[in-house]
Amino acid sequence: MTGDSGHCMARLVPSDVQTYISTRARQGFNSVQFNLVATGYVGNSNANLATDDGITPFTSGTDITAPNETYWSRMDSYVQLCAQYGLLAILNPIESSTNTDQGGGYRYLSAAGTSGCTTFGQYVGKRYKNFSNVLWQLGNDYDDQTTTTHNIMTA
Repeated sequence: MTGDSGHCMARLVPSDVQTYISTRARQGFNSVQFNLVATGYVGNSNANLATDDGITPFTSGTDITAPNETYWSRMDSYVQLCAQYGLLAILNPIESSTNTDQGGGYRYLSAAGTSGCTTFGQYVGKRYKNFSNVLWQLGNDYDDQTTTTHNIMTA
């Protein structure tokens, strides 16, 4: 595997992602890791976790149980673009660092609780189950030292 970490790729507009993916493919990469929802921890300073052109992943602020179809259709196109260029898409459903002072996304998972995290996980899993170029990755600097943290991440 020759991969690159485009952690915050989800916040980019399609033309920028096209350039990034095509460039990586020309450079010999065969995989790209990115967060389907990018937070401040990985460089997304946009309000409500939005893309650079203002599309939010959720219809209700940062409530992970309220997916915005427009946003997720865009993420679908990014995964498809990876496939078009022969790249494995290593997906993290949401950046989930517990380092909240640096913008870590665990706070959104914690706010949703285990039930909300299960709902979100099922939504994302069902959405991408038929993409043949997806490998899942989860964690991204979260600290699993409590039962609560473990249960939320597992959900």
